[in-house]
Amino acid sequence: MTKRDPAKKKEYDQQYCLQNQEAIRARHKAYYEANRDAIVVRQKAYYETNRENLLIQSRQYREEHRAELGIQEAIYREKNREALRITAKAYRRANPEKVKAKNAAYYQKNRDALRAKRKIYREANREERCIAAKRWQENNPDKYAAIHQRSEHRRRARLANVSGEYTQEQWYQILTRYGMACAKCGRSLTRRSATVDHFVPIVAGGPNCAENLQPLCKSCNSRKHTRIPTFEEQLAFIARRKALGLPAALIAEVL
Repeated sequence: MTKRDPAKKKEYDQQYCLQNQEAIRARHKAYYEANRDAIVVRQKAYYETNRENLLIQSRQYREEHRAELGIQEAIYREKNREALRITAKAYRRANPEKVKAKNAAYYQKNRDALRAKRKIYREANREERCIAAKRWQENNPDKYAAIHQRSEHRRRARLANVSGEYTQEQWYQILTRYGMACAKCGRSLTRRSATVDHFVPIVAGGPNCAENLQPLCKSCNSRKHTRIPTFEEQLAFIARRKALGLPAALIAEVL
């Protein structure tokens, strides 16, 4: 029995695969579906055993085919833009701490390059950015007012050299627990009309944290101004927060 020429066998196999692509794919897919768990276990075991070699091969391949892979990835992203956006959004929601840590590490590693890139972009798109920002402010007045208010509080806390910071979610929780009403006079409030009051004012050393916040209407906030509450008033403030199910601590201990 004569042995088949390896070159001819390879050519025959290639032609067979080209002529029967759909049947081969269907057969492979059916086999994978029937043996999914075993295949996954086998692949994981192989990867763990050959991790370093596989990583080296992968890096080498990417370097040798950088341009080709870049084109393929661009085509894939364009073709699957919406699906990729949904997947990325779901991952960010499920892994906020991982995403935050990864972004922070990337920023620290590429800080100068990112700042330079942003500066160039801002200069090149100044007018468009102003128009877009104004449009966003008009369409999102509540969010804009809240962001501006938090930014102002961070600035004042930095100037007063006091600690603490609160999130928008924390503030909305406080406002909701207070029944969307002024903590002083009981007037009904909305997210837009409510003002963030630091129970112990920042200028008096009060921390810029959620434990030191209460919602007031503009009139009550103006009358209170920078008055420092007595220790008895602090105790009453803390007792009310505990009754509402909000975090509470002696402000005197925070200072």
